[in-house]
Amino acid sequence: MQDMHAIGFSSGAYMTSRMAFTYPGAFRSLSIQSGSYYFCDGACPNGLPDAADDAYLKIHPPTLFLHGTADQIVPPETSLLYEQNLVNNWGRTAERHTQSGATHMWIDSAPTLIPSWIQKFSTTAREHPFKSTPIESPSTVHAAVANETFHISQNGACLRPTSVTKFGVLRLGECDESAKWVRWESGAIAHQADTSLCIRSNMHAQSPDQTCQRGQVMWLEPCFMQPMRNFFKHDETAIGSLLSEGCHGMCLAYSSKEDVTLLGNCTEDGAQNWKMS
Repeated sequence: MQDMHAIGFSSGAYMTSRMAFTYPGAFRSLSIQSGSYYFCDGACPNGLPDAADDAYLKIHPPTLFLHGTADQIVPPETSLLYEQNLVNNWGRTAERHTQSGATHMWIDSAPTLIPSWIQKFSTTAREHPFKSTPIESPSTVHAAVANETFHISQNGACLRPTSVTKFGVLRLGECDESAKWVRWESGAIAHQADTSLCIRSNMHAQSPDQTCQRGQVMWLEPCFMQPMRNFFKHDETAIGSLLSEGCHGMCLAYSSKEDVTLLGNCTEDGAQNWKMS
């Protein structure tokens, strides 16, 4: 049987963690970049795993954690919590490396650190040692992501939640700190005060064949929550729409009559002239 090692970035990093709990003993090492425990929905507010996971933590594979100190999407303290729990409470092997100023991206040393970590815990590598050859860092792909905060405005008013909590409804109002957002590498838009919460539509009251129904209220929901098809991307044309990724021809639309943002047709007046700045 050949050695197996799991590596992942961002949502893939959370899935890498899942390998330790779903397939105990199957992986010789994990490499987690910009992620944390499998059950977290971004910032991991729930803390440590519950007692049901103790048996898996006892045999958790050696884990390499990589993180940017300026990551606003997955705060760096989330991987620190994971690493400290493995080492201090369970005596497991783990290391954590950070890059100062790096945002939600592969850190520059990842192409060197990850192969070395794999070789360290690979039985086949001891028989056939390999040298880590320099490869182009994928950080250039993710560095283009706009991790800085920005406002989403329409006619001088800014999109903001009634509360930065799950199901906080989105309305237009003052352009202050509570109206600032950040963008994920996937195109999803998260709130800067809690980057585990993204702009989503209320799909819970709908039947499966009505997931793109016009008039659905827009609010904050956990970014990793399924289904993940209703993220929004800004149309850079003069129209300035916020296009739905999964609902063709539908956009974020503000209803002045109801004072709420909805899922609407992109041709509606309330769905146009959005600015992201």
